[in-house]
Amino acid sequence: MPDSAPGERNRHLVVAGAILVASVALSRLSGLLRTIVVGAAFGTGAPVDAFLAANRVTDLLYQITAGGVVGAAFIPVLGGLLAGQDRERARRLVTTALTLSVIVVVPIAVAAALLAEPIIATLTGFDREHRALAVELMRIQLVAPVVFALGTFATSTLNANGRFLFAGLAPSFYNLGIILGAVFLAPSLGVHGLAIGASVGAVLYLVVQTPDLMGTGLVGRPLVALRDVAVRSVGRLLVPRALGLAVAQINVLVVVVLASTHAGAMAALDYAWTLTMLPLGLFAMAVATAVFPTLTREWAGDATDEFSRILRGSLRVTQFLIVPSTVGLYVLAEPIVLALLGRGAFGDAAVSMTVGALRLYALGLGGLAAVEVLTRGYYALLDTRTPLAIAAVAALANVALALILRERLSFHGLALAVSLAATLEAGLLILLWRRLFPGARALIDLGHLGRCVLAAAAFGGPLSAFDSPVRWSMAAAGDLERVARVAALIVGAAVVYLAVGHLLGVKDGLSLLRRATRRVE
Repeated sequence: MPDSAPGERNRHLVVAGAILVASVALSRLSGLLRTIVVGAAFGTGAPVDAFLAANRVTDLLYQITAGGVVGAAFIPVLGGLLAGQDRERARRLVTTALTLSVIVVVPIAVAAALLAEPIIATLTGFDREHRALAVELMRIQLVAPVVFALGTFATSTLNANGRFLFAGLAPSFYNLGIILGAVFLAPSLGVHGLAIGASVGAVLYLVVQTPDLMGTGLVGRPLVALRDVAVRSVGRLLVPRALGLAVAQINVLVVVVLASTHAGAMAALDYAWTLTMLPLGLFAMAVATAVFPTLTREWAGDATDEFSRILRGSLRVTQFLIVPSTVGLYVLAEPIVLALLGRGAFGDAAVSMTVGALRLYALGLGGLAAVEVLTRGYYALLDTRTPLAIAAVAALANVALALILRERLSFHGLALAVSLAATLEAGLLILLWRRLFPGARALIDLGHLGRCVLAAAAFGGPLSAFDSPVRWSMAAAGDLERVARVAALIVGAAVVYLAVGHLLGVKDGLSLLRRATRRVE
């Protein structure tokens, strides 16, 4: 039967996008609340550095074994089976993936627990006391890689089935676990309460998705169907992606190794990164996640024109939203940090350290956002090798830049290195895309980008000119007044951006999304 419902497909994409934007917004806001609570309780002290180092190691295990591998290798194959109405093979694939994740990740987590002391000693520059603390915190959190592996397959299965609500809510429950740990456990257990909260949050991440996952009918009894063609297809796609993630995780290790030698640096970088992730997650990641299943279906159905249209439109929507976010984060870095984090144990030194890192992370927002969308385009083509090679180049560049810039900018150089490496990665992804599709229209509309930059400059310039009065008024204000003033500045900046953008001919994001998803008859 021919596809007689392009309007229904577009409506589904819009609804999916709305659900994802809402759930990602909740996730980022809960992550922001987590950062505020942890910052007020611990500031940038050595205990929170130890917690973050342990958390990075456990997250590293998850990322290499399941994390980003699933999106690149699992969703395209599962989406193809569902598009072909082959639900029995889809069930075998999902069940095998869940079974193998337990078989693979559990022994790795146990081994990591046994080797926690040499791992922490190798990766950090902590003194003996805080090294021992990091080992304890790492062992507490090692339940997370196992549960997150299962939860990630659950998320991918739900997304491939067009079910976004509970999958989108799951990260907020992880943040909730850490918040509860900080509020109720940390007063008596110290930073150990954060580690327990992180483990509880990881379990909640899986639990909240389980009923919806079972409702898909794609989960059977434990099974390892290694001979299944779909399972083997995932395996072929998984290997290069796993290697790419292993290379990319070098970035994480570099931050742990280099930042751990500077007291409070890991905490400051983490706080700044959380603030950077707010617009990145709310806009770029939401767009990329919502559009990925559609890109996969369009390519599988040989609808190459529609595939290209959706990808270009997604990039335009992303750039429309990320350009003002970049300018706003850079110009308003100090008021934002003061308003959101400047309380409790988060003193002037912590504010200064975090502001510097935030401004340098903000410079990379454009590159980070473009990578989120562009990699989904490659994955939809079932091409995991090209992003692998580019990620390897970017990771090596990040290491070199981090080593060079740390000498000049202290730990802030690590943030700038991430931004420069992300920009390089985005540029290479675009360059190689042109080689794959030499006759296709350019992915990035430079004219539209230029108009977005001019519109953002319309509010960025005046805010920069009045930087000193803004900082003085923020320093003299109370907590709620600071938040209100920052909110007013952001709303005012948004109004100026939209007004000037309209005068310059910049189309709004919803218009761009509708155009991107209009089916070619």
